[in-house]
Amino acid sequence: MSIYTQMHDKYGSPTHVAEFRLFNLNDCFKTCESCFYKRSGNQIIDYAQISTFAAELSSNGYQLETCYLLPTDFFENSENLKLLEREDIQAVVNQFLYLGVACTLEGETDFTKFKEIINKLQIKEVEVQINLIMEKLYQDEYYREIRNNVSKLRSALDGKCVFNIAINLGQPLSPKELERIEFFVHNISDDGIIEINFTFLYNDLIPKKIKSKKLRNSLKSMSQIGKMYNSVEGPYNERTLLRKPAFIFKGSSCHLCPILPFDEYVFINNENYQLKKANFIEFLSTFATIEKLNEPTFDECEECTNLKTCHGKGYFMAVKEFELPCFLEASYE
Repeated sequence: MSIYTQMHDKYGSPTHVAEFRLFNLNDCFKTCESCFYKRSGNQIIDYAQISTFAAELSSNGYQLETCYLLPTDFFENSENLKLLEREDIQAVVNQFLYLGVACTLEGETDFTKFKEIINKLQIKEVEVQINLIMEKLYQDEYYREIRNNVSKLRSALDGKCVFNIAINLGQPLSPKELERIEFFVHNISDDGIIEINFTFLYNDLIPKKIKSKKLRNSLKSMSQIGKMYNSVEGPYNERTLLRKPAFIFKGSSCHLCPILPFDEYVFINNENYQLKKANFIEFLSTFATIEKLNEPTFDECEECTNLKTCHGKGYFMAVKEFELPCFLEASYE
């Protein structure tokens, strides 16, 4: 019996989806709070291999959902438009339903060229993640500026886009901040969700001890943010690491990431989570390797009704890597 069959027998087989996150954008000039991404030197070595991997996933029953171009503000640097015009990048993107870009939507931006490129792609929509600038959170002019640019971009793309709000976590959020974030989510986000970025996990200059502290500090806020979701679906869903894998591409490497309950991916810069080569067999092999690290950690796990959720998402991998508590305990008010 193959690893593929074993894993699907274990977790079941609903519609499978996959997403790619390509770290290939550079030269952002923003100074967003709690953003620790590298702003230069981001590149992808082999787009042809990534394209082949995407095709393999599709042929093995995975729906290719979103291909994100990361990590910097897409509209901040005109070179990003030239990047998206490249045939090797389009060969990857065109296999997905959505193209994902992150931005702040500040200032005057001309979306004409972006519209031209998007109209030539075969994607269904553009997913636009609007990263909130926490220092400007309470400025009415800042809110109006985002609203105006959302309308401008939506019009440029003839509605072929969906907008979400995103924030960089790494610290607890105050009740006042949470209230204001909810205001942005309610008034701007198309599907009522908020994306969480753990940018500090991607910075090799930050010690692991500090990363652990920042991730622990984020858990309670994540629980509170989860209550904002405009959805009947809670955090205890069937979206598991096998059913919805996210692949992180940086340089020549490809990483598989475990999921925190509330569905945020955790990047672990450890060879156990790195595919030896970006292909379907190595995906299964890597999954089998890290699954051995996914043993319940806490005494309460055995009787917990959420054990299946935590196990399916690979939460115990993150627990061991970053010394995290039970996420229910971290969620206590």
